[in-house]
Amino acid sequence: MARTTVAIITLNRAEMLRHCLECLCRQTRPADEVVIVDNGSEDGTRAVVYECAARLPIRYVVEPKRGYSSARNAALRAARGDIVLFTDDDCDAAPDWCRALCAPIEAGGADLVGGAKLPGEPANYTMWADYLCTESAVLHPSLPRGPRPALSTSNLALARRVIEKTGEFDERFLMCEDRDFCMRATGMGFRLLFEPTALVYHRGLARSVSAYLDKMRRYGRGSIYYNLTHGQAEPLARIFPRRVAPAAAFFPEYAAMTAAYLLWHNVRLEFARTLQNWPLILLGACWRQYGMIQGIRYYRKLEQACR
Repeated sequence: MARTTVAIITLNRAEMLRHCLECLCRQTRPADEVVIVDNGSEDGTRAVVYECAARLPIRYVVEPKRGYSSARNAALRAARGDIVLFTDDDCDAAPDWCRALCAPIEAGGADLVGGAKLPGEPANYTMWADYLCTESAVLHPSLPRGPRPALSTSNLALARRVIEKTGEFDERFLMCEDRDFCMRATGMGFRLLFEPTALVYHRGLARSVSAYLDKMRRYGRGSIYYNLTHGQAEPLARIFPRRVAPAAAFFPEYAAMTAAYLLWHNVRLEFARTLQNWPLILLGACWRQYGMIQGIRYYRKLEQACR
């Protein structure tokens, strides 16, 4: 049986991290080690880690350089396992999570395995809108088991050989660094499998309309570099303008297409929730596109600074 490392990055979410670690204590297949990368917390994170260390084989790493990629790279460097399982500090893993992710890799059927996500309970109106806009179409547990080009590090296992060949997460990405990593890995011939029985519950979804809209804006801003890098792999990304002026002129049409795409995929998965949340889905698509225009400005400035 392969040695396993569960890797978690965290920043100022001590109580959510506590819930996450308590779920790891209840796994049917316990992890051989749990690497926690603290990306600069100023709350009670350290105390929670030390408290849970009595029940879990925890290694605590402090990474001062802020960013998802920097923190995940610190986790990769610290991990000793043959299989590294990523989840987030705001995700609660189902009891059979670790076993379900590792089994296809150990059986030789996959090199990377990603699992499903559902909102944590109790989930309010905006939490469901957040889930439908960012996760459901790709990570819903009713989706079929099978190969995928990219999945999320909130619920992803990697064989050591994948890490050794693919390298680290690209620190130029503000977000979507996990999708970029997966695309690079599958481009090298590694097999990525979606395993819907490997389930986590996402407790960190937006709990208010203002938080939801701000998240959609940040998601758009952070995802634009992925669109610029891997645009040919994404249907909507292929048609999104690469300059600010055309993107602004294309705003209504692209926001409508994004909302239609989300509604089309989600109505089959969560019919009632989709009908209930369609106004917020449309509004979120608009805020996401606004963030994408901000992202274009950000990366164009970086390009000019590097010349």
